[in-house]
Amino acid sequence: MHWFLLDAGAFIHSMEWSFKKNATYVMPSLVFAELKEHTVRLRAENALAQGRLVIEDPLPGEIAAVHACADLQGVGRLSEADVALVALAFQWQEEKRLFTVMTDDYSIQNLLKAKGIGFQGIAVKPIERVKAFSLVCTGCGKPYKTGFKGSSCVDCGAPLKARSTSKKT
Repeated sequence: MHWFLLDAGAFIHSMEWSFKKNATYVMPSLVFAELKEHTVRLRAENALAQGRLVIEDPLPGEIAAVHACADLQGVGRLSEADVALVALAFQWQEEKRLFTVMTDDYSIQNLLKAKGIGFQGIAVKPIERVKAFSLVCTGCGKPYKTGFKGSSCVDCGAPLKARSTSKKT
């Protein structure tokens, strides 16, 4: 049996999307909580009630692995729901489940690709290469090391922007 790990976009961006037979669809509870719009939420609740969708949360230890991978890749903009989704993907990879993550979020796709985890886009074309990012001051151009937590330059006060520093295949 194949498993599909769903980001919120599976319900938000694709009303034509449907469940395949002989597959299990899973979503972390934090991702499910992102479904706010009435018809989207109702569609997800119906899928849950019919047993087509299952809520599963990652083990706590996987959360730290996601943060470590995000720091390594320079991906700094992940919501708690994003972290939960990627953590569950990391966990399933360790469990050797046959699965695909469905997401349009490029930050999530970048982390999954870096770990060799399969994914597909929902409404947009998926990424082809892993990108590493670092922060650079938009004013003076000062680079900041991966993991820097500030949002403005310590020298000139201008905002920092993430820039691709390398492309890996």
